[in-house]
Amino acid sequence: MFIRVLPSVEFYFTLKTYLKGAPFYNAWVMYHAIVKRIAKKNFERVNQRDFTALLKDCVPNVYHRFGGKHALGGERHDREALGRWLGRLERLGPDMKLTVRDVWVKGLPHNTTIIVRWTN
Repeated sequence: MFIRVLPSVEFYFTLKTYLKGAPFYNAWVMYHAIVKRIAKKNFERVNQRDFTALLKDCVPNVYHRFGGKHALGGERHDREALGRWLGRLERLGPDMKLTVRDVWVKGLPHNTTIIVRWTN
């Protein structure tokens, strides 16, 4: 599942190296750690079928993309559409358990991108 296109990896690591040691860098690292924890918690909510709490924490204009040309594939652009997709996920995979393998976070609070790699 995921969301935006990332700028070049080279730019990302150049910026990270430049900021290292600056007071702002520590806040950036902490923010990313918090976002990763929230992302993992939301996947656990999916496993527990606690969609109400998950949707409550989403911004109204949440953007969600699930790749592929099948019943779960496509994009959602708001909380209601994501809720319908979660309902479809529950109907199609009632015993499905998701395991988070990696979480990548880019950006600051005004423009955060999260990529989650998971397995079933």
